[in-house]
Amino acid sequence: MAVMIGIPGLIIYLSLFVVLFWMLHKVKRNSENKTTQITIHGIQATLIGYFVANLFFFDTFATYLMFFTIVGYSLFLIYSNNENSENSNTPKQIKGKVLIIGTLSVFLILFLWQYNFLPLQINAEINRADTLIANKNCDKAFLAMDNLLTKHSFLDSYVRSSYVDQIKKCANLYPENDLSYAKKGMEVLKEAVKIRPLYSRFWIFLGSFAIVQADAEENPETKQNLINEANSYLDKASELAPNHQEIIIEQAKISMVEKNYAKMGERAEECIAKEESAGECYWIRAFSKIYLGNLDQVQKDIRTAEEKGFLVYSVSSLYQLVNAYADTKSYQQLASVYEQLITINPDVAEYHSSLAFTYYQLGEYQKARTEAQKFLELMPEAEDEVKAFLKMLPN
Repeated sequence: MAVMIGIPGLIIYLSLFVVLFWMLHKVKRNSENKTTQITIHGIQATLIGYFVANLFFFDTFATYLMFFTIVGYSLFLIYSNNENSENSNTPKQIKGKVLIIGTLSVFLILFLWQYNFLPLQINAEINRADTLIANKNCDKAFLAMDNLLTKHSFLDSYVRSSYVDQIKKCANLYPENDLSYAKKGMEVLKEAVKIRPLYSRFWIFLGSFAIVQADAEENPETKQNLINEANSYLDKASELAPNHQEIIIEQAKISMVEKNYAKMGERAEECIAKEESAGECYWIRAFSKIYLGNLDQVQKDIRTAEEKGFLVYSVSSLYQLVNAYADTKSYQQLASVYEQLITINPDVAEYHSSLAFTYYQLGEYQKARTEAQKFLELMPEAEDEVKAFLKMLPN
């Protein structure tokens, strides 16, 4: 109880036992009915037994049901034996009780609204947003979540945590929008860490979104500022959760943005040593090998990452491979990844145009023509560009 609800909550919980036991004792002492005395004695013994048993195991639904039944029956015994004295109240006492009950009712209504009805409404909106994302409608989901951010309750941290999870899901669905999603995520998380500054995952996500922005930034000074910002967030996360593999993974991504691929490989090895079952550690090591030119060893790490549960063939993961192979001009591997993307989403015109250019680089001109024609079918308005590209191809 102390862990779940804190020391003040534990005091309230223990006070319930003390008050019930004392009130039952008073009724037992004042009652002349032997049956009542024996019944109350049994209830007191049950409360003691329940309390002692609870020192050795956690409550379950069954034990809670028994406990609330005992509490309810105890209150019935206390009330029924004080009923006569209640009926002898003066009008002044009755009026005072009505006033107290009325005041408490107002607080009850406020409590129910703030801690029952409003949270139910908020949770329903979060579930609706999740459904929209499951249907790949991220824009509408974000609009619903933006409206939720204006409704303040004790669920403020949970709402922002859910929003960040949804942003990450949408980034997996639409990796081309990574940068805009990262900016949105940063705004949400900067509010979230004010509410829960000791929640390490918020700081990890802040670092992750800062890295995405740094990777897309062309201005060297701004890029370095974003890298420094990401490092500060991850340092804070490391203080709260030392040696967490997600922190090491994000630090490896910083090394990739800095083009320090040897350091990136070292981070990946450190991650594997900390958590051998984390598939993303092997995924990161594969990328360090791509940039260091060890292409013959890349597929082994990718297979291991898949075996460890990392989604190596999701759209977002394949997008990462596209960027790495394009940066290193590894056209044979790049063509293979684009072929996989087309298998997943054959109606994305960009994939066909990129694959056509990749085939051109490989000297596979007939395949390049085929992909260019498919691109033209999907983008008829690009006819002039396609014709110019086809003229570049030898017969």
